[in-house]
Amino acid sequence: LAKDRNADGTWGKGDGQARDTGGHAVAWMRLGAKLEHRDAVLKAMRDGQRKDGGWGKAGEPSDLETTYRVMRCFMMLKESPNDVPSLQAFIARCQNKDGGFGIQPGQPSMVAPVYFAAIIEHWLAKK
Repeated sequence: LAKDRNADGTWGKGDGQARDTGGHAVAWMRLGAKLEHRDAVLKAMRDGQRKDGGWGKAGEPSDLETTYRVMRCFMMLKESPNDVPSLQAFIARCQNKDGGFGIQPGQPSMVAPVYFAAIIEHWLAKK
């Protein structure tokens, strides 16, 4: 984790930096290490929120799995993204008529996206 970290304390680059930073920062904290450059980490994740309200892998559309990774980091840091209403709208667009959730809007319902959507909404309700 340390060797992959950028000089500013974030991970990754480009439109996938929020995912990489969120996922790596969570692993870093779970290992008991002190998260240095907290402000840079938060900025990378906030700046990485896409216009549709979610987050995604580099070069790909937003998805619930990446959104979960970033939101897990926000929750561990007791922080929030800039645009919660857009995030909630993105999650709502991932819900299907069967009540389940797809990993992206229009994708078939699966178990993992249901968990991602439910836990993100739970975290947001606690804020």
